[in-house]
Amino acid sequence: MALSSWFQGDWRGRWQAVRQWVWRDSYRLSLQTVVAVVLAYVLTVALRLPDLSWAAFSALFVVRGTLDGTLWEAASRVTGAVAGALLGVALLAGLGTMWPQVAIMALGVGLMSLLVIRWPSLSYGLVTVAILTVAPEPDALGGAWDKVLAIITGSVSGVLASVIVLPSSARRRARHKLAESVEQLGTVLKDCAATFTNCEASPRLDSRSTVDPASEAARDLLMQASSSPLRGLRRARLGEDILRRVDELWRAVPVLDRATNTPLTANACQRLAPLFDDLAHAYCEDTRRLAQAIRAKAMDKPQPLDSVAHFAALGDALQDALTQGDLERRDHDATLVAHWAWRVIIEQTQALVRELGGEDAVGGDAAQDTAASR
Repeated sequence: MALSSWFQGDWRGRWQAVRQWVWRDSYRLSLQTVVAVVLAYVLTVALRLPDLSWAAFSALFVVRGTLDGTLWEAASRVTGAVAGALLGVALLAGLGTMWPQVAIMALGVGLMSLLVIRWPSLSYGLVTVAILTVAPEPDALGGAWDKVLAIITGSVSGVLASVIVLPSSARRRARHKLAESVEQLGTVLKDCAATFTNCEASPRLDSRSTVDPASEAARDLLMQASSSPLRGLRRARLGEDILRRVDELWRAVPVLDRATNTPLTANACQRLAPLFDDLAHAYCEDTRRLAQAIRAKAMDKPQPLDSVAHFAALGDALQDALTQGDLERRDHDATLVAHWAWRVIIEQTQALVRELGGEDAVGGDAAQDTAASR
């Protein structure tokens, strides 16, 4: 009975909520890491391969929480291991009887470092060349092959774990992080307005950053996606362009934060506070809809930005107040700077809407029209 009632109503929304909860980074990364190490152990024992520890450590460190990131890390680890092993074996075969062991190790690490400068993805080769030259085995080639095979086994185990345990693509996660950043932006701007328009509030002492943690996480995920071996198989419509727009939005936040950290005087509050509040609340609602569109990769249907009309109304009221000279000097400067910051935010939001395919939803560039009339 309980199961059947669960499928009644908005069961898709409930499923999405459960999916987002289970697919959280902390759970997914932990589960994938455990499964990767277990798979590496099972494969190494089943195939009777030596160097079990190398396989287990490779599986442990290649898992990145997304299939794109894990594939890139696994490919880099294997290619780096092969390059380091070949270099180490070549040095031992050519110089093993003529040079001191420490000199061979130093030469191997030095040469590998030069390769890493040119190709950073080969950095794991520093580990293999150092191990092979520090403690050379009687059969250098056989020992190198065993270690490379163990690294391949562990890396493949990590990739398999990323595929079979809560798989997630870097670009999909980046979209969700960008959506989270946009929603957070709306909340921050509403908080700024709450202080600015409450003439009885105390000045806000904390300052807002130009960088949001969610957008930084999206930047890292997009770098994973761009480096993934799967990048040629996907035609991503969203990603770097959306991140650029979100970055531009957050860069305007400190300006608005500084202009609004001290409340308006009673006279300015009476004339302008409702308009600033309405604009902030409308923009918060706009960001909620934009976040949904980013998660869905596009806007379902063009919807005008409510904040554009509120921004135009604020501009008209501010122009009247400035013409009549009713504002004190402090209010005059603060409202002008706040209005300019809001204009930048509205314009960048309209550009973001266009990136999402909502060309008809930007409100006719009202922000620019209002600014031009000033």
